[in-house]
Amino acid sequence: MFKKIVLKNAVLAVLMTVGIAAFEASASEGETGRCNDNFAFDTLAPIMVTPALLEELRVMSGAAYVRHEQDGYVYTADHRHDRLKVTSDIDNRFSHFKCG
Repeated sequence: MFKKIVLKNAVLAVLMTVGIAAFEASASEGETGRCNDNFAFDTLAPIMVTPALLEELRVMSGAAYVRHEQDGYVYTADHRHDRLKVTSDIDNRFSHFKCG
C-alpha cells in the first residue's frame, strides 16, 4: 500500500515537471510581439491621443497590438502579452500606458 502511494506521488511529480517545462518552452518561443512597457514617455504639455501617437507607442513597446482606453467606457479585463493599452481622460488627453 505504501509503495503504491509513493509511486503515484513520484509519477505525479514527474508529470507536473514535464508539463511546466513544456509550458515555459512554449512561452519563450512566442517572444515576437511581446509588449514591454519599461520605457519613459514624457510630454511637457498634455497631448491628444491620435492614431500616430498610438502607433509610436506600439512600436516603442514592441507590442503587436495597441488598444486605446478612454475614461468613462467599459473594456474587457482580458490580459494579452502582445498588447499595449493606452489610456486617456474623457477629453482624449494622454494619461498613461501599460501592457495587457
